[in-house]
Amino acid sequence: MKIGNTTKLVEWITSIQKRNFLLVLLLIAFLLRALFIFVHEDFILLNEMGGYVYGAENFLEGKGLLFSHERDYRALLPPMYSIFLALIFSVFGKNFVIVRLIQALIGALTVLMSYSLGKKMGNEKIARFAAIIMVFYPQNIVFSDLILTEILFLFLFTGSFLILFTSLEKKSYVLASLAGILFGLSSLTRSISFFFLFFLCGISLVSKKLKPNLKYIILTTLFMCITIVPWTIRNYNVKNAFILINSKTAIDFYMYNHSDFYHILKNRPNIEDEKRMDATGTDEIAIYRNATKLTFEWIKKHPFLFLFKGVRMMWNFGSLERTFFTHLKGNYYGEISTFFKIFITPYIIIPFILFMPLIILGFIFIPKTNVPVLISINLIYYMMILGFIANIFYRQRYPLLPFFAVFGAYGLLHMKDIIPDFLTPLKKYSWEAKSCILLIGFFAFGWVLDILLSISTIIQHIFK
Repeated sequence: MKIGNTTKLVEWITSIQKRNFLLVLLLIAFLLRALFIFVHEDFILLNEMGGYVYGAENFLEGKGLLFSHERDYRALLPPMYSIFLALIFSVFGKNFVIVRLIQALIGALTVLMSYSLGKKMGNEKIARFAAIIMVFYPQNIVFSDLILTEILFLFLFTGSFLILFTSLEKKSYVLASLAGILFGLSSLTRSISFFFLFFLCGISLVSKKLKPNLKYIILTTLFMCITIVPWTIRNYNVKNAFILINSKTAIDFYMYNHSDFYHILKNRPNIEDEKRMDATGTDEIAIYRNATKLTFEWIKKHPFLFLFKGVRMMWNFGSLERTFFTHLKGNYYGEISTFFKIFITPYIIIPFILFMPLIILGFIFIPKTNVPVLISINLIYYMMILGFIANIFYRQRYPLLPFFAVFGAYGLLHMKDIIPDFLTPLKKYSWEAKSCILLIGFFAFGWVLDILLSISTIIQHIFK
């Protein structure tokens, strides 16, 4: 057999093996998420879940996106998730099992996207380990079951980056434009992503490695804005006020920028102070403007509390996964057995304690010559800055999970190369080793704080 034919045969066999590997991962990912969904048949819509569902129902009835049955809130939440629900309801009726199963499928597809992300940021081995992490990571499974934006957002957000990276690689204006549209749709699902491209444009202006890609990033940013503008115009027409995406952003900004030291430490807004936000009544725009005004007043009067709040949010950035326990506390899952709660608790808590050090190792030690890696690192910086200024919890951190999986996979696979940096005398540690120790120590302190502040609540709700 000729060498050329042999090479083609090897490539064909390799492609089949890769395809089979990804299909197996896709199947396992979907089955795990579906199994968790069927563990509990009934659930209670908590917090903004009801708003998204109510918005979908009103949309189908031709009333537009109205997010509250008590108040005229038409710009409170971003629109895409309610539209997503409305599409499912229009075909299957108001069937939340179908909604969650579709989310399980989308969550499983995100595993494949994480594989592609790993390929662009690293290599085949990193891609495979990143995909495996995404299959089994508990927060991924938990969010597929919740009537919240996270799964849809993660799919759109990760897809945006994959197309952006491909556009930069192929120098394609068409793909850069498509990436912008997807970034726009992801921002209309969760507005937390909107300012990232502007941040990236600023970084690209001063970065020698990113500057050659600036025109593509600007084009992506332009198409993101074009995608969002119709919704902003709609907000102005129905509320006679400029609201870029949703009014809840101002309320969230206020929630964690108005409390005293004790409430900041406990991660609990001061409920008494929140009454000031509603002082002007229940009008959506009045609350939006009042929240913004009170937030800046508080920051101006309490700069040191604002800085402490920022540090507290950085502990939250690396905090233990509590999504399941938060919704368990709210009785979202209804009646599930104590045995199941005891079984799932270590599965929810332990992986992140093992995962976060690997993420930090990968984040610090991964070569910074790859453009997708540089952009991903700046995404994490962006989220940390946003969290410091406003707030960040495990929910807001969730969009970073595919990127964390890649960094974690790199840290795991390159452990043999990394460990020698920590075996020298402390004074001779590289800056990378010192940075890792500092970050792991900082987040470990946050974990201890989290456990001390939450353990009584967790135990109470497991055994109630």
